Amino acid sequence: MRRKQSQWQWIALLALLCLARASGAVPSLEPRLLSFWDDWLSDVEPLLLPAEQRLLGGLEDIHQRERAIEAFWGSRGEEARARWQRNLLGAAQLRPRSPEARGATLMFGKPASIEYFTSCGGLRALEVWRWDEWQIARQGGDDRESELVVFAQSNNLDARSYRPWDPTRPGDLGFAVSAEETLEDFLGSIRRETCLPPRLERALRGAISLADLVALAPWPTPNVEWAETLGDAASGGAYPARLQISFPGSYGRHTIIRARLRVSSSELEHLDSGILFDRVTMVGDIYQRHRRVDSFEIVHHVAGTPPEPIVELDFYRRLRAGTYRMDLRVIDMSGRTLLRAERELVVPALEERASDPPGRVRGFERLTRAEVVLLDTFPAVEVLPVASKGASQVEVRAITTGGPIAAVEFRLDQKTIAIDSEPPYFVQVALDSERPQVEALALDAGGGVLARHTRRIEHEGRPLAVRILEPEVGALQAAVEVSLPEGERIAKVECFHGRQLVATVTGTSLVCPLPQPPYIGLQYLRAQVTLVTGDAAEHLPFLGPNAPESVDVRLVELFASVRDDGGRLIRGLSAADFEVWDGGEARELLEVESLANLPISVAVLMDLSSSMGRLAELASQSAQRFFENVLVADDLGSLLAFNHDLHRLVAFTGDARELRHGAFGLRGLGSTRLYDGVAWALSQFSGQENRRALVVLSDGGDVDSDFALEQVIQAAIQAGVAVFPISLVRRGESPPESIDRLASRTGGVSFTVGSIDQLDSTYRRIEQELRSQYLLVYRMPGAAYGFQDQRVEVRVLRPGMTVRNVHGHYQ
Repeated sequence: MRRKQSQWQWIALLALLCLARASGAVPSLEPRLLSFWDDWLSDVEPLLLPAEQRLLGGLEDIHQRERAIEAFWGSRGEEARARWQRNLLGAAQLRPRSPEARGATLMFGKPASIEYFTSCGGLRALEVWRWDEWQIARQGGDDRESELVVFAQSNNLDARSYRPWDPTRPGDLGFAVSAEETLEDFLGSIRRETCLPPRLERALRGAISLADLVALAPWPTPNVEWAETLGDAASGGAYPARLQISFPGSYGRHTIIRARLRVSSSELEHLDSGILFDRVTMVGDIYQRHRRVDSFEIVHHVAGTPPEPIVELDFYRRLRAGTYRMDLRVIDMSGRTLLRAERELVVPALEERASDPPGRVRGFERLTRAEVVLLDTFPAVEVLPVASKGASQVEVRAITTGGPIAAVEFRLDQKTIAIDSEPPYFVQVALDSERPQVEALALDAGGGVLARHTRRIEHEGRPLAVRILEPEVGALQAAVEVSLPEGERIAKVECFHGRQLVATVTGTSLVCPLPQPPYIGLQYLRAQVTLVTGDAAEHLPFLGPNAPESVDVRLVELFASVRDDGGRLIRGLSAADFEVWDGGEARELLEVESLANLPISVAVLMDLSSSMGRLAELASQSAQRFFENVLVADDLGSLLAFNHDLHRLVAFTGDARELRHGAFGLRGLGSTRLYDGVAWALSQFSGQENRRALVVLSDGGDVDSDFALEQVIQAAIQAGVAVFPISLVRRGESPPESIDRLASRTGGVSFTVGSIDQLDSTYRRIEQELRSQYLLVYRMPGAAYGFQDQRVEVRVLRPGMTVRNVHGHYQ
């Protein structure tokens, strides 16, 4: 009877609370706007001095709190704030399951790996977080070996109950374990339950406490005098209200509220033009009397640096007619407050129905959600890198994000040269100056400038050239004259009699030995100069009384791999084993070289769109495995990603640890611009002289791309990049045929996998393909500059062998 009475008491109490809240007597317990302060205070708690904790804990005025955040970081310095922002991004990627785990990431950065162990016997569920020594140094710590921190789940039914484990308290690892029990006793008892894998036992023996980890890279401890700068809260707050309210119509019995925020672009200046993705979050609460009637969090994904002085951000809500108060805060990725606004809303009753808001969030019926994510970006444009190589004319391309963009205007040295109204946007540019500046302007339908981006083309004003001077009669050698671009240095000059290398010159006296007459048939002397950057040029005079004065020739470099009937890659072939047919005509091979031991530059392009779903996590893990398994000494790797925007995660580097770390914990969001992502990734190879390969991890579906497949293929051939797509598909699905075409036309191979277990063998096959390639060099007499979209066929003069090579070439 006592239990029933208790239940009725609880029901009555809940009924009274509901009535009180409905009448406005009890305010909302967790307004979204005020919770931001509590979240921030909880995040930075480990950084606070006791005096700071007392001061910040006593602040109740929202404006003083905003100023306190700015003053707090001002006292720590820009380096500390930059470190915090980097760690904050890591926490956003990982989405830790407990506040303590999030705090570990904020204090010490994203770990190199997280390993999970389920509960077994008396052992709690555990997470083992590992930081490498290079990460410790990156956080400003001393040289240390890798460190482990263990998180133990304190409640079997609550995945958010993970707490950092202190190695001095072994009892916290298990249920119903005596606190006095030693770690050795505890491990022995768990081992008998067969719940202790060797790797977990090693981790527990080597783990340190979270406090000890943070102490390895201490945060600055400032003087608390910064608190004196707070002062009293001024009317209207520290941030001016730049909020425009309009009412475009009704939806049902509600009135639609359109709020337009005006944010100064100077407040977004931390967005570098090379960063094509950032976010601005608007958080607000709407009250009627003392009752909160609406709460929202809206995320705008920002592309590039906004070009105009003022950036306008719109959002919509719907309310019944009446008088309200709206509290609003706008923050950037690091938690920096861009705007604070408090506004009284007098909402009228309207008859005319409102049209749907623009953008991807369509239909006012969705506005009742607490969180509305807007995938529309600020308009942005980027001129892709150009490698001129001394050419007199180059093709300049521009990638756009956001919108609506109606056209792109191209300017050369501040003069308009073209306006392209159809994506993809490109223009042919004649290079008449040494360092021309190309500017792309994204235009709206009325010709207004939405965004702009400039890039200087490093054109070689004095192109690299070499010439063999005519020798005197009876001379044994001929002088070689080299014209160098400004600032370049010669690595070597090679002399050939026909196809035979006869001398390599590295000094200041550049001469080539001459062959002895008589000259029978068509013989030639060739001198090739190579710069320290890898660029090369050559001169080929013919010898003998019947030699032609000159022949217009172009060198074509072609990568190919050879397999036998069993699919095994074949190495050790020579020039005598190959034939090349270009446009139906046989070409003389000047050089065939095995590339087994030469370095490669490989980029991994990951699909982070929402269509990947949980496969985005698979792609993240697979990118880490790729860099671990493929890169060796002198190789370079880069990590890129795409969804509705383009992300440069890690530039080309030889440090596989940084590449693995950049790929850890990524999540999917947005639409799939696959072809645009590939075209943009190809431009990142500019300046890379090694063999080039692009690995694309995607579910294979393209949406919203400006570039067509054929244009991407031509761009890959021009860049000399072999594309290796890996399609991550679900059971019963298959990748589109365009993926296979992209691979075969560029000299790559496409793969289809459905699980992480298949990726290791896929990486080995890609590595074998790259390490088993041959470089074939031949001439194209009288070839015109530009893309030669014709069949290039390589034949192996041995039975039972097939060749894979790129189709077409650029001259």
